[in-house]
Amino acid sequence: MRKFFLNTIRIIICLVLLLSVSGWQIQPVKASSVTPSDLINEVNAIRTGNGLPALIVDPILMYTAQATAETMAAQDLHWHIGGIRERIIAAGYGNGNAWATENFSMGANKNINDIVYVDWADPDHMIPMVDGNYVHIGAGVAEANGNTWFVVHAAYPAGGSYEAGDVAATSVVSGTADTSNYVQPIITSTMQSDGTVLHPILQGQVLYNIAVAYGVTVNELVTLNRLSPSNPIIYQGNDLVVKPSMSPTISPIPSETPIPPTATLTVTRTMPPPKATQTPSMTPTSTRKPFFPEISTFQGGSQQKLGTILIVVCVLGIGLIIVGSLKKN
Repeated sequence: MRKFFLNTIRIIICLVLLLSVSGWQIQPVKASSVTPSDLINEVNAIRTGNGLPALIVDPILMYTAQATAETMAAQDLHWHIGGIRERIIAAGYGNGNAWATENFSMGANKNINDIVYVDWADPDHMIPMVDGNYVHIGAGVAEANGNTWFVVHAAYPAGGSYEAGDVAATSVVSGTADTSNYVQPIITSTMQSDGTVLHPILQGQVLYNIAVAYGVTVNELVTLNRLSPSNPIIYQGNDLVVKPSMSPTISPIPSETPIPPTATLTVTRTMPPPKATQTPSMTPTSTRKPFFPEISTFQGGSQQKLGTILIVVCVLGIGLIIVGSLKKN
């Protein structure tokens, strides 16, 4: 055991001597030297190489990109925050209507080639460099725990005229153009006794992130705090109303509505329709023509006399025949 321990000590001493002789040193992780200007210049170099005009630096996009980078660094996020279009509009870009895209990269010791030509080489990340619709750009860089976050915001107004904004007038934090301040993470407030929820606005917090933290929309916060929909400005040190007090609502007393009288049904006897009776139809019978129509004497009652005479004649004739036959015998 003692021999094994001594051999281990010798090996360690030899390694130390070898490293010091060869000049090897363990280098600490250094922060990236890439700046927001480097990101913008490289994006514009690719755009102009594709025959497109360079993007114009917009102070509002510079602010939102820097705020995003610092928020991601503070919370160690490795994914997009989301809602880039809503965030830049809330900051005052585009006069309330715009389209935007966001590129980000993070890591240690990254150079501009690693960021733009490796991390952003896919079609989705190349949109700011190849899409001619985009007009403005902003970029931000933030560091935390040995890593660096690089963010680019590219946008264009969706209709109407728009000029590069003034972040000093439209900042959603403190009204200052200084974008290097640390973004405070969102810590939600508890509900007060009357049901009110108030959020104290800290330096670097934006309206969109506050809305996400509390599970509400930016429009709801704008309405509750009576902010301008086209330029919703909030200020550090103020309280933002997230949920109003639950004041009781007086319900109106219902008025009694008189019940209409119930109609009495009167039974009306309806006489059944008379049955159809069959009317006997007279069937014409042929009238026997008179035996002697041309003799007017035998018309009417004379015909009966004639019949009687004929019967008598027949009887007499039969009697004579019988008498004759008896005489022969």
